[in-house]
Amino acid sequence: MITEATKRELLAPQTSKLFANLVEIRHDAWPTPLRFIDAQIGVVSDGAYYSPRAFDVSPGDVNAKDATGSLTMDDVDRAITWALQNLSGPAPSVYLTYIRIDDPDEPIDGPFPYEVGEVHFNPNSGQVELQLKRIGRFDYNLGTDAYSANLFPGLYG
Repeated sequence: MITEATKRELLAPQTSKLFANLVEIRHDAWPTPLRFIDAQIGVVSDGAYYSPRAFDVSPGDVNAKDATGSLTMDDVDRAITWALQNLSGPAPSVYLTYIRIDDPDEPIDGPFPYEVGEVHFNPNSGQVELQLKRIGRFDYNLGTDAYSANLFPGLYG
């Protein structure tokens, strides 16, 4: 879900800037979210520390109606696996943000919200894969009374 302007900046042939992805996994049952950066050193962004961890993000097509993607993370210490396996209630949320390493408080894109679908644990490789579904502004169920010809006649021409 990178915008066209960000793609041009990332793919520019001459740049001295280093880019990174931030991922934050949230759940109401956790006192603090799990936060990671795909770099060899941690970073503080907007007052929160992001731990270094290898991960691969496939955010899906920004123009797709229901953008789905995946997040595959190294989980050798099994901290993510443990946190996800012991959940009850609603699925966790994932937020993806793209930053410049030299200016982590000013995101170049995001945060993009996703809902976690299926979770796959691979004990042989030490990885966990999260299937992601983008949460759009129009994905909320407002009920049948929220929009009707009586309440909003201008919408129904």
